[in-house]
Amino acid sequence: MFFFIIYPTCLAQDSTRAQQLIQLEDVYGKNTFEARGTRNFRFSTDGTHYYQLGIQGDLLRFRLADGKLRDTILTKRRLSQQEGGRGLSLNGHVWNEKEDLLLLHSQRNKIYRFSFTSIPWLYDIKNDSLFQLTDRPVRNVSFSPIGRQLAYCRDNNLFLYDLDARKEIQITHASHDEGVQNGISDWVYEETFGVVQAYKWSYDGRYVAYYTFDMSQVPTHTFPIYDAKSLAGENYSYRYYRPGEPIAKVSIHIYDLHTGETQLGDKPDEAEYYYPRIYWAKDSRSLFIYKMPRNQKSFEIGQVDMQNVIYKTVLTERDKRYIDRATFDAFYSFADEKRFIYMSEKEGWRRLYLYDLGKNKEILLTPFSYDTDRLLAVDEKGGKLYCSVAEDPRERQVLSIGLSKGNIQRLTDTSGWNTLSFNRAFTHYLRIFSTIDVPPVATVHSVKDGTVISIEDNARLKDTLYYFRLSAPQFVHIPNRHGVDLNAWILYPPDYREGAKYPVLFANYGGPGSQRVTNSWGTVNFWHQYLAQQGIIVVCVDNTGTGYRGADFKKAIYGRLGIQEIEDQMDAARWLSTRYTTVDSTRIAYWGWSFGGFMASMAITYGADVFSTAVSVAPVTHWKLYQSGYAERHMGLPKDNPEGYAQSTPMAYIDRMKGNLLLIHGTADDNVHFRNSAVFSQQLIKEGKQFEQYYYPDKDHAIAGTQTRFHLYRLMTDYLLKKLKGDHENQ
Repeated sequence: MFFFIIYPTCLAQDSTRAQQLIQLEDVYGKNTFEARGTRNFRFSTDGTHYYQLGIQGDLLRFRLADGKLRDTILTKRRLSQQEGGRGLSLNGHVWNEKEDLLLLHSQRNKIYRFSFTSIPWLYDIKNDSLFQLTDRPVRNVSFSPIGRQLAYCRDNNLFLYDLDARKEIQITHASHDEGVQNGISDWVYEETFGVVQAYKWSYDGRYVAYYTFDMSQVPTHTFPIYDAKSLAGENYSYRYYRPGEPIAKVSIHIYDLHTGETQLGDKPDEAEYYYPRIYWAKDSRSLFIYKMPRNQKSFEIGQVDMQNVIYKTVLTERDKRYIDRATFDAFYSFADEKRFIYMSEKEGWRRLYLYDLGKNKEILLTPFSYDTDRLLAVDEKGGKLYCSVAEDPRERQVLSIGLSKGNIQRLTDTSGWNTLSFNRAFTHYLRIFSTIDVPPVATVHSVKDGTVISIEDNARLKDTLYYFRLSAPQFVHIPNRHGVDLNAWILYPPDYREGAKYPVLFANYGGPGSQRVTNSWGTVNFWHQYLAQQGIIVVCVDNTGTGYRGADFKKAIYGRLGIQEIEDQMDAARWLSTRYTTVDSTRIAYWGWSFGGFMASMAITYGADVFSTAVSVAPVTHWKLYQSGYAERHMGLPKDNPEGYAQSTPMAYIDRMKGNLLLIHGTADDNVHFRNSAVFSQQLIKEGKQFEQYYYPDKDHAIAGTQTRFHLYRLMTDYLLKKLKGDHENQ
């Protein structure tokens, strides 16, 4: 057991200057502590430049050799002077392959977490002209990898647009009311598998592989809209499948732009399957398809040869618990058409493998006893790959690994969080680095001579932090009842002193594969700093089931979500109470959102002997009420695990509850339905338990909006101060 303390450069300032206290408005309203990003940074395709938006919103081009400005591509003012350009922004712009066109969006309207509709516009750089692509809103707009064509979706169908002919071509012909959509993900695929643009161009631009979703048997979920502008009642309906309910029937199709023909890539039989990923081979001669059964305990990689359009299984993998879909994001097919790289946890750690299609065998590329996080890039010409690893689960370092001999080189070694992205020539890379106490710093590095160009140093934010009285977070290992050390951080009040008694707030998420205890900026948010200034010790613990400590640690919670997790949090609270005389064991609270909200509701029921107060925001309160893609992955199907579903809910432990609960939810939550909180409330009332609840009309899972967020955090702050501080004063 041990502590190690971070002595930060930004958070432990000169006490003679750092006296300003945080106000809630600084965190939610004024954006006082907002860190700047890389402002649409992009390496150019010619390998000698990079693009970035300037502070004023102009699109600029810089030289990679020295970071000096080469020219201005388009100013914000010039864009607004174009016909139709008023109101358009360069934020989120997309380049075509030739870098002579920019894709921009107007009238952008959110659909779910990532998806949106918009009116797409194209700016022609050479001709200094702006062109409105469609009159009606579309979604999933993308350029062809070559040529002057785009694809997009409208009215559940997939379309192509030829820029030279100014002609739209409709690829699919599903009617609006038959429950079929093409190139557009359904809600579960978008939220659970990260599939938003449900189609992919081949590298040569000849083919478009797309998903078809048949949702005719999927239940429709409806919730009311309480728009204050209208007295008339409205409803919003969409397809959403829960554990045990029919899921979407998905098939993969391939459209040939040369022939105008569409052929079937794969379609399952009567069994229920998911298709979490599709990838084109680099030579565009075949399509790789990830396919997994509904129980998500296995997957296969199939290959469709475009010469005969026949699907064949290449490899299959099984797990007695579940397959983590995050491993599907690491895939690379080589130009020689004979090999590909994929990721697997079959040996207990998340690792990368090189699979030889001709020899039907594979080579382990990352033979480490710790998790590989991401496959960042593959340099075929240089014979190496780049990946980020979690040697210390709280940090990320980047390695290069030789593809033939496996020789390893560290590109980063500074303690903290490193993210790298490379230009196509592999001559330069963008590095974004931060720690728990140092804001992100973005720099471009030359691979050859090590030259460094500053992209963003967040100097303004560092100067701001210098004047505030902030606490330095400490990392600690806390043992659970099984003797496993859990990663945690602790934030003490800035005037913390021995001999006083302090309440404690556990602030956590805790869901499968997640992480909240990392040596990266944003791990400790400024609301937690604000609460620490009010005299509350804030703690975060990554419990069993969280990520990057191996498959066994992550998947130990399978079938019983919430039990081991909340027991770990209880163990941590007891450990703090016994180790520190300053901790008031009668005033330990828990707050969380989404899965964290579920954990908070478990804390005040299952963990009632330890936690006296809980704030639960948008919680899942029964896994049968959540979507099947996530719930069945971690719980199994209800028919196979009825006992687990019955036990993994706070409603099974309401009789234990004796503390304070604040329950919060948005009525238009399309992710975790408001029904979760409503049903929980009914059971609490039935059992005679007093609690407080608050709902936000027409707000989704994010409960977003500047005024709304401030209201929410003011509400939670007042509640926590009342329940944890009240008449108590530190002595």
